[in-house]
Amino acid sequence: MRAEDRESVLDLLESAFGDRVLFARYMQLDPRFRFEDFLLDVERGRPVSCVQVFEKAVRLRGTHVLLGGIGSVATAPEARKQGRASELMRRQARAMRDRGMALGLLFTGIAPFYEKLGWHARPLRQFALRRTPAAKGAPGREFCDSDLPRVMELYARYCKHRDGTTLRDERYWQANLRYAGTPEQEFRLLEPG
Repeated sequence: MRAEDRESVLDLLESAFGDRVLFARYMQLDPRFRFEDFLLDVERGRPVSCVQVFEKAVRLRGTHVLLGGIGSVATAPEARKQGRASELMRRQARAMRDRGMALGLLFTGIAPFYEKLGWHARPLRQFALRRTPAAKGAPGREFCDSDLPRVMELYARYCKHRDGTTLRDERYWQANLRYAGTPEQEFRLLEPG
């Protein structure tokens, strides 16, 4: 992907996922975002399919390994069922190996598509705090910038021996606090007392 492809790729992602703001925010605010991490299939000067790979370091068996995250997989409706995304996925898998990424990770609602390409589905447990009708406001308090050193230390201590957890430095945290999530999500802290 080239910088001049940004808007047409955002059009494609919005068409596929119904959300432009999330992808635009990520492209603008993530300091590790690189245009060259996107592969495009272009028809008549317009992207009709795209796949992104992004680099992430994770803990695994007492060491750190590079993981290739797959994201922004989209194909225009008129270009589907032609093998375009499949070919881009195969090319990204080769690129991940060439970049020394020992693992690949993606989250999807269409596992059979990726399983045909050699990916393996694993069960995922997610947890979310939900407000109950009886609750008065959200639990804890809003995060503020001065909380970051304590949050970083707590995360590092908690994750130190947990496989698959992301290595997060201050730059990673700062970027995620700016671009991650949706407007409905909040980063809150719960403290003793």
